[in-house]
Amino acid sequence: MDPVVMVEAAGSFLGLAGSFKLVYDYVKDSREVDARLKRVLLTPLEKYQKSMSDCEKSSQALRNTVDNLKTPLTNPSAENLIERMIDFSNDFSDVLSSVLAFSKVCNIVISDYAPFMEDRVKTKKRDVYMIVNFFGKYYDPKTDTLTLTNLPTFVQMYGPKKLAWKESEELSQTAAAGDKTVKGAIRKASVIKRQRLHHVDRRLRRDFPRSFSRLLRETSRFKSSNEVARELSRNAPSWLVNLTGVIETAQKAV
Repeated sequence: MDPVVMVEAAGSFLGLAGSFKLVYDYVKDSREVDARLKRVLLTPLEKYQKSMSDCEKSSQALRNTVDNLKTPLTNPSAENLIERMIDFSNDFSDVLSSVLAFSKVCNIVISDYAPFMEDRVKTKKRDVYMIVNFFGKYYDPKTDTLTLTNLPTFVQMYGPKKLAWKESEELSQTAAAGDKTVKGAIRKASVIKRQRLHHVDRRLRRDFPRSFSRLLRETSRFKSSNEVARELSRNAPSWLVNLTGVIETAQKAV
């Protein structure tokens, strides 16, 4: 499996905000959910909300940097680009980590709270039941991984209208803006590939590979075939697919 393809496939999780909010609102407001279960479920969901907010900001900053980048790169512009890529890689890693944490909790819930899930949640909040059941069912506690094989089918059956499985407005782009990012990213990635970035700050040369390696480690915790990964990558924001190439190219050039 190409790790970059998996990064792009994992971009589909940037559209989980609406679905996770359904679970969050139900757990937080329902009197039927006991205090311990509230605490266990809300913790990863709150982490997801925060990491998503951070990721939206850092992704926008990175897109703006790429759009406004002048080539060939000067040392200050290269360092600014790398800073933005580190921020985004770390924030995206946090999003993926929170998805795994939520899946782990869901796996416990569908086992330890099976009667409650079947008798209460399934009959009163079926959407919430389906989300929790899916992520719990396909999480493997032995390997701390989530299998994505059935994720495309799940999205077709229960989204996007039913579960609000879509990009947030902040992450969406107009066609013109998206086209600008696509063309700019492709052109600038080719320039970065030819231009070695050996003179950037040592801290950045150390932290950038670490942040990218962490992102690859997080995506490796999601198990998928090449076919499913390619299908999921089509659900990812277009800017992510293109900027992933820029990040990979810059990482090799540092």
